[in-house]
Amino acid sequence: MTTRWSNSLPADSPHKATVIAAHQTFARCCKRADTDNLLRGHRLADPALLQLAGQPENLTAALYRHPSIVERFYDADGEYPG
Repeated sequence: MTTRWSNSLPADSPHKATVIAAHQTFARCCKRADTDNLLRGHRLADPALLQLAGQPENLTAALYRHPSIVERFYDADGEYPG
């Protein structure tokens, strides 16, 4: 949506910077929502992890330390523990 908006403006439009900022904000929100949905889908909806959804480096480090990851690795059935 913001890409089409940007493309519809002339190159010298004073609104171009606003469109670029809106696109970056929209993309950041979408990535955060996708990460949030992924965590919930894999039963990792801990509040501490959800707060890190917008910080990929910190989220990755927190997931490495999360106790359920080790449990999931060793679960012989391939099922995630409750």
